[in-house]
Amino acid sequence: MTFQYTILTPLRKVLNSWSQPLADPNGCPQSFYGVVCDDGGGSGSGSVAAIVLDGLGLAGELKFATLNGLRMLKNLSLAGNSFSGQLVMSLGTMTTLQHLDLPENQFYGPIPARINELWGLNYLNLSSNNFTGWFPTGIRNLQQLKVLDLHSNEIWGDIQDLFSEL
Repeated sequence: MTFQYTILTPLRKVLNSWSQPLADPNGCPQSFYGVVCDDGGGSGSGSVAAIVLDGLGLAGELKFATLNGLRMLKNLSLAGNSFSGQLVMSLGTMTTLQHLDLPENQFYGPIPARINELWGLNYLNLSSNNFTGWFPTGIRNLQQLKVLDLHSNEIWGDIQDLFSEL
């Protein structure tokens, strides 16, 4: 996983587990700390279903494009770290994503319009970062969305406009 090379960590347990050789280089790295695999339909090879690395003091500029190959990713949870970087347009291609939890980091820039292409998203928390601008129009596409938390960013505009789309 190229994703690992963007992470700086004081916790050896994360990177130590991520440096182990994989039995199947095409399979899911289920021995990696914070990586959850699906069962692969009983085949055992599976795909990465979740990356959960909350509150570990991880830092570095996260290159979201490195996650594009994870076609079955449902949960990306990196809350309470010190990651930085921008959300990229290609995030909208991760159509299996249901839970995106990125609060309390140092992400910055505008929220890309393609986030509204994540039709299965039911949880979106981008709070306590440095996002700027307005939430892109088209949030009405997120019909499964149950939780939206954008507080403590530099997002502005008329909240009534956002709610009128929900």
